[in-house]
Amino acid sequence: MTFVTWNEKLLTGIREIDHDHKMLFDLIEQFHEAYMSTDSKAAMEPAFRMLMDYTENHFRREEELLEKVGYPGQAGHHQDHEDLKDEVLALYQRFQNDKLQGVENDLGLELLSFLKNWLEFHILEDDMKYVEFIRDKEKH
Repeated sequence: MTFVTWNEKLLTGIREIDHDHKMLFDLIEQFHEAYMSTDSKAAMEPAFRMLMDYTENHFRREEELLEKVGYPGQAGHHQDHEDLKDEVLALYQRFQNDKLQGVENDLGLELLSFLKNWLEFHILEDDMKYVEFIRDKEKH
């Protein structure tokens, strides 16, 4: 069962960013597979770490691009990234605590739903604003 699916409406037209976004969708899908596995807590650990690391790298690349093109909404975009990282870190800390305490909950599903909604919204709303800015800038 597929949890998230990349689709053409998410394309920014910026090759590196589109590649990153597709990879993030793949990582979310891998996390979902880990969550669905019989030993989900053990399987989710490396998937969680890969997702956090890749997100960090993607945000850095995206923010470097925004600085390079002089995007006026860069500060707000950066704050959105920081908010996501804070939320994911808080979820990861809860995951670590639950794992140590042997608590079973739906933290994995909570993270998956959060990431799916955030990523789709972030690409369709926030990222498309800077894509429009870049396109307009290239026209002039």
